[in-house]
Amino acid sequence: MSNYDDKIRLYALADPRALVEESDAIAKFVFEALQASPSARRRVNISPSSGWLDYTALDELWERSAPPALPSQTVALKAAEGLLTRLEQKCSDANRAWPERLRGISLVPPVGQLRRIGLNAVTRPDGSTWDHWVYRAEPQLALDGGSKTRAGVFGAQIEVRVGQGGQPIGIYSRWTPLSGERKFTDLSPFRPLPGDDGDDTSEPVIKYLLQGAGIPQYYLAPYYFSGDNSDPSMSSASPYSLTVDIVRMRQNKSRMTLAALARGGSGDYLYNWALCSLTQVETGVREIGRGNSQTIDSIDGRTTMNSIEVGNGSYIVLLNVQDRATGAFKHQQQQIFSSPFSSEVESDAPALQVA
Repeated sequence: MSNYDDKIRLYALADPRALVEESDAIAKFVFEALQASPSARRRVNISPSSGWLDYTALDELWERSAPPALPSQTVALKAAEGLLTRLEQKCSDANRAWPERLRGISLVPPVGQLRRIGLNAVTRPDGSTWDHWVYRAEPQLALDGGSKTRAGVFGAQIEVRVGQGGQPIGIYSRWTPLSGERKFTDLSPFRPLPGDDGDDTSEPVIKYLLQGAGIPQYYLAPYYFSGDNSDPSMSSASPYSLTVDIVRMRQNKSRMTLAALARGGSGDYLYNWALCSLTQVETGVREIGRGNSQTIDSIDGRTTMNSIEVGNGSYIVLLNVQDRATGAFKHQQQQIFSSPFSSEVESDAPALQVA
């Protein structure tokens, strides 16, 4: 047994800038995988904020002039997974012509690391006819050092749309490629979040978390997911799996105090705040800074809480949190509104329960 068999893995994400800078080469190989020629009606895009792949045949997806002759479900499945196999071969180190700066990076996960979610026929918006098949799958990653257990990636999805005659007409990869760097750490015990009512008796599921497009993220870390699949509770499963709660703590006639509490790491956190006003969007994002930190006794032990004071209003709050001890990072975006009742005090305080 290796020294890492009882550890769990963290996965570093590739820098999207490298993928964007090689987007011409990537588009060439995507078209080779599609077995199609580039044209003004076929579009390949690599997201500059996340490295996600998007391909659309503009004259086929929803816009085909004549109703398509769709293949059987079996043929559509073969077409979708065949395309993903060719994509992995063309857009990875398996291709000798793959750009040197992208060595070690695969644009999409291998089919063997995908868990099929579904394959369904989709009608046109007016319901007049079937338009295409849509195939969806969730990436799976080795969780433990010995690769005995796999965990899905919450927030990630690979989607292929198959149209006329079994031809792929759309790809949407909600997946940021991995850089190839790994880190091993310990699995943290499951601790229910404050406020959980205990009605859910199901065991939590461990999954990696991929955040949304444009949200800074540098690695995939595991979390415990519990409760309703449509709105699950999420708690830390490793010292690098930070969670952050932002609440309105106090408010008077003109100002309110926002507080944040990170969990899952050492407890020694550095916070950095910014705001975007929803009523004055033209002013853009306003950086606030590090706020006011205080050490408190929480249910997780001694930890650092942080607060800022702002004028009453409606905001998108942007918060970066870094664990000083481990370097673990978490970016949180959240809508916060002042209460119309200025006398309200500590309206959201239960989310920041302390010992």
